[in-house]
Amino acid sequence: MSQVVFECGQNWRSLKKISHGATLSALSNKINFPSFFRTMPSNLFQNIALIQLVGRFGWTWVGMLVVDNDVGQQGAQVIRAGIERNGGCIGFLEKIHLSYSTQKIKRVVDIIKRSSVNVIVLHSQEVHVKALLDAMFDEEVTGKIFISSASFIITPGLFSKKAWKVLNGTIGLVPSAAPLPGFEKFLLNLHPNANTTYPFIRLFWEKAFSCYWPVENPDSERSNAPILKEDVTCTGEEGFRSEIAQLFETNDLSLTYHAYLAVYAYTHTLHSLLGCPTTSEGYFNHGVCSNINDAQPKKVLRFLKKTNFHTKSGEVMKFNSEGDLPASYDIINIQIINGSFNLVKVGSIDPEAQPPREKISLNVSAILWNDHLLQVPISICSNSCRPGYRKTPLEGRPICCYDCIPCSEGEITNYTDLYSTV
Repeated sequence: MSQVVFECGQNWRSLKKISHGATLSALSNKINFPSFFRTMPSNLFQNIALIQLVGRFGWTWVGMLVVDNDVGQQGAQVIRAGIERNGGCIGFLEKIHLSYSTQKIKRVVDIIKRSSVNVIVLHSQEVHVKALLDAMFDEEVTGKIFISSASFIITPGLFSKKAWKVLNGTIGLVPSAAPLPGFEKFLLNLHPNANTTYPFIRLFWEKAFSCYWPVENPDSERSNAPILKEDVTCTGEEGFRSEIAQLFETNDLSLTYHAYLAVYAYTHTLHSLLGCPTTSEGYFNHGVCSNINDAQPKKVLRFLKKTNFHTKSGEVMKFNSEGDLPASYDIINIQIINGSFNLVKVGSIDPEAQPPREKISLNVSAILWNDHLLQVPISICSNSCRPGYRKTPLEGRPICCYDCIPCSEGEITNYTDLYSTV
């Protein structure tokens, strides 16, 4: 569980947390977790968003890959029920996990390969899927479109070039983020020859550019290491600026942004508590202003519940009664172009938007699908029945799968996909 800020009281129930990464929906229960807050949306909203996204594209025949744990199982139940409630069907639902054997992974790949499903909902962290993606490439299963949950962190360096090919065209959810004021400038100012505040920069520079700094201490371990032909001396003039996005993975800073929100929520809380407001809330005995030593857990919690502030992009941040900020997601598209990995924002989802038709904002024309699909993919189990034909269910198959047979004498269908009318 990621946490940014905490204060310890006398027992666990007085422990204050503002998490920037915890998504378990149970943490919104204020009876069990009365002092837990977070800036990241809970899984509940993520599951709703995935259901809405599948429905938005009209996909009625989808597969599901879920992580083999309690979170995956609970999410699978909610997502499956939502898709079926909207008239869709699940072609397969398979569990995945990083501990799975090669044989287990191959079985899942075979199921995907045999299925007529074109769209797969991926409800898992990326670590559990890496081996599966490589295996799919090896079996030439590269024509599917993934719809990934927000827990699936999309960072180029986490995946092999094989996986890139399989992921091309993926539509994913990431928690909504905005630019971080001054962050890019801060990164650009990081330099081993000019910055001594962050000593790790020299080591980072060696790893990033596959070079070594000249040995300054003849007694150091590095001085005793063998000199290899391929060893390159670092100069500090390496092309750092052009490599910012790749080195720091700035194409997805959603977790960083939510850590930023958590820190600012806490600082605004302290500002309100210690700022000597005109109400009696900020004072202690005899009208004396609060000081940092008086910032006890219960008082911090009381102020945190009421804290609200505007981000630099103008959004209002205020915790609700469950300790959560308003939930919203960006919709991103993985586009592999000329061997380059690109993440492109193509829309957004606000599960709480009203009216309901405004919950999803999507620029379909900005989406690039994979090499096999040049337009919005169709994912259905059976084609529509023409007028004069009626559906007949296939025994043992989901309701989305059927045959089209001519209407019986005395019956007629005037529209597509009707069973029959006399």
